[in-house]
Amino acid sequence: MKPDEIIHTTKSESVKPEEHPVPHAVSEKSSKKKRSLFDLTDFNKLIGFEGIASNLSFVLFITFLILLYIANNHYALKSVKQLNQSEQQLKQLKWEYVNLKSDLEMKSQQSYIAHQLIETGIKELKQPPVKIYTSTHDKN
Repeated sequence: MKPDEIIHTTKSESVKPEEHPVPHAVSEKSSKKKRSLFDLTDFNKLIGFEGIASNLSFVLFITFLILLYIANNHYALKSVKQLNQSEQQLKQLKWEYVNLKSDLEMKSQQSYIAHQLIETGIKELKQPPVKIYTSTHDKN
């Protein structure tokens, strides 16, 4: 080997010129454009008639999932609306219950009953009731 044929590498090994990578081969690789996912996907093939026809089962499956999603959304909104209506109705019924209960407590008080009975002519007793005994019964 002649000294001009030997090329030194970083590992300090000798490489013959025919074994050394050619600089223009590397430039060919770098001259090629890097293909992205968008470039690799042929959208005309996917969106066109052949693409849809070949993937019809998948398209139908996706359509079914979309319809199922929409139906589920409508059902959830309907359920939430019914729940809100039920809560409002429950609040109203609780308020009615409390109101009627307080009215009943007020109307069952002795003073209120006495006031209502005065209008009919019945008077409240001022003395406690007394027991009336007959001669046939023992006084206990």
